[in-house]
Amino acid sequence: MDGVTNLDWGDIAKDKNGNLIVAVTGDNLIHEIFVLYRFKEPKLGQKKVEKNGIDKITFRFFGGEELNNEAVFYADKSIYILNKEYGKL
Repeated sequence: MDGVTNLDWGDIAKDKNGNLIVAVTGDNLIHEIFVLYRFKEPKLGQKKVEKNGIDKITFRFFGGEELNNEAVFYADKSIYILNKEYGKL
């Protein structure tokens, strides 16, 4: 994507409207502000996504906790971000 640098992209999901959601939700030791990029899925052979076609959703996690965010998915008109905890069953 033009103008978007991959530092620690965590996952990718697709919503019911055919948009891709790229999650920049990785290591909290690097990031304090996180980003979701939402855009129409490129057609086969399409080389780039135009900058004006990308929604940039920025957010923070409440409490400033260190989280290990690993996955993103779309359901019920919402985007969910999953994290894992070590040592818990």
